[in-house]
Amino acid sequence: MTKEHMNMALSSINTSRTRSFMTMFGVIISVSSVITIVGLGHGLRNQVSKQITKLGSNLIIVQPGKPNSSSAVSLHSLQSVASSPDGIITEQDLSAVAKTADINLLSPIATITGLPSFEEKTMTNTVIVGASESLPEIVDKKVKYGSFFSKEDSTKYYAVIGRGVAEELFNENIPIGKSFKIRNVEFIVQGVFEETPVTPLSPSVNFNNSIVIPYTKAKEISAGSMQISQILVTTKSADVTEKVSKTIQSTLLKNHGGQEDFSVLRQEETLAISDGVFSQLTIFIGGAAFISLIVGGIGIMNIMFATVSERTREIGIRKAIGATNKQIIDQFIIEAVTLSATGGMVGIILSLMIIIAIRSTTSLEPAIVLPVIGGSFLVSVGVGIISGILPAIKAAGKDPIDSLRGL
Repeated sequence: MTKEHMNMALSSINTSRTRSFMTMFGVIISVSSVITIVGLGHGLRNQVSKQITKLGSNLIIVQPGKPNSSSAVSLHSLQSVASSPDGIITEQDLSAVAKTADINLLSPIATITGLPSFEEKTMTNTVIVGASESLPEIVDKKVKYGSFFSKEDSTKYYAVIGRGVAEELFNENIPIGKSFKIRNVEFIVQGVFEETPVTPLSPSVNFNNSIVIPYTKAKEISAGSMQISQILVTTKSADVTEKVSKTIQSTLLKNHGGQEDFSVLRQEETLAISDGVFSQLTIFIGGAAFISLIVGGIGIMNIMFATVSERTREIGIRKAIGATNKQIIDQFIIEAVTLSATGGMVGIILSLMIIIAIRSTTSLEPAIVLPVIGGSFLVSVGVGIISGILPAIKAAGKDPIDSLRGL
């Protein structure tokens, strides 16, 4: 009997192809949205975790303000503000951190305002950063052309720029040796960073549109307005990272008069916070997409109610020749489940196509999360069952005589 019901369901769906497709459309969009959005969330979280892990387990990040689960932390994007409104890192803090035992490398990160200019051209969408000579090694960043400034160069007006700056400001890829101005002070291009894939919400520094100059020169041209946004520290070994982190925490707490308006973060803490951010974001957006799946189910229910009204004579004939209420209910529920399950399958295929397209055309790497795919399909089937129950009960409750009369 189930095979007969399935054949009848497919025949009914095939008879009204356009209406059936429009009925499934809500489920298709909803399922594909859930799978794609969750895949994007997992993919972004994996990319961020790789970037953080790549920096090494001996990295410590000191920054103003207290971290929370509503904001991603790690290396600030260079588009961010120079300091947090919740606190400030001072030169005294920088000096104290630099004197901590078992530190291997250290670099302050400070952004300053200014519009770099070359000849008659000015660039507005870049960020100028003051850092030490240790920055490339700390963040594992290579200079593709030229070189990064050395400790001896810290008193010189040298700059290392991103590829985006090179192309937009100089209209060439390798402007080594050319000079440009920042706040009417001339800097010489000493190097160009390798191009970096930039991921939305990525905690990594966007070197493509950045200009990095010696920290001492950044202080000089900022006229005292510069503030430290971060201090990046690597320890001599991963074994002493926790001890160094606690020492820095204790030292800065004394500097700040016992007020903990700063953060000292190790890799695992950064990973935990980043995971929390992406998990909350994925759940929120995935929940919104899930609601649309319920809306798609309501659409199926409406169509099934309309189908019951249109097929009253068929229902009457079936009941007149001996069909039971259960058989009538089964028939309509199977039709609803077929619509939703087909929509779910098409939605899965569509989402996989979208994920492949995103992977091949962007720097994003959305993940294929099998439990979410399976769960979405099961939910779509469940939506079909629920959506078909009330129309099926209405169909089964029709009087055979009234149905044959078309009432």
